Amino acid sequence: MLFVIVYNNSVILGPMEWKARRFSEVIEDDCEITVTLPTTNESYYEVNDEVKIWPVQGTQNPTFNTKTEYLHGPFYTYVDGVAISSMVVEQLPLSAAQNFVKQDASGVRWTKQNSGVKVTLNNVEYTFATDLQTKSIFHQYITANLESVNWKVNQDTWIVLSKSDIQTVFNSIVSHVQSAFDWEVAKLAEIVDTTHETLPNISLE
Repeated sequence: MLFVIVYNNSVILGPMEWKARRFSEVIEDDCEITVTLPTTNESYYEVNDEVKIWPVQGTQNPTFNTKTEYLHGPFYTYVDGVAISSMVVEQLPLSAAQNFVKQDASGVRWTKQNSGVKVTLNNVEYTFATDLQTKSIFHQYITANLESVNWKVNQDTWIVLSKSDIQTVFNSIVSHVQSAFDWEVAKLAEIVDTTHETLPNISLE
């Protein structure tokens, strides 16, 4: 069971489990009252008219839109020896809400960017990674003007890439990566143009 210490109608500690020594120290420091509390307790405890220790009863959080709102609290209502806690929904500043969605868009772009690309070579479709390391390897092949390279497709499959194959794969990787960044740029433009009402409608698929 959790408790809050209330001094002159303001919570000065909690919610936390009953800890007699800790509670006594806080009451002495904040309220200038010396008190000896029982080692264990399961109910409302009144030190005096100003200092009261309430057991906490939680309530279900209200629904809210995570893109534009947040939960603020807890706030307490004191009824029948119980402090009933509740949260309220507050609206994020529009710029802050937009920044959160921008961060989400950046994460989606990274996933798109590194999702791999399918390339057809000699009528066979292969999947190539699109991470920076793979892109750099193919760029090095081109810079070195190699006529062919052995490429490991998977644990059991190797293929020989000709000079034209290398260029085709590199172009495909570059195009795939750039399309992910183009997607993010377009999405950021959408986000900046939103209001509190329209921001939740932004799709990041």
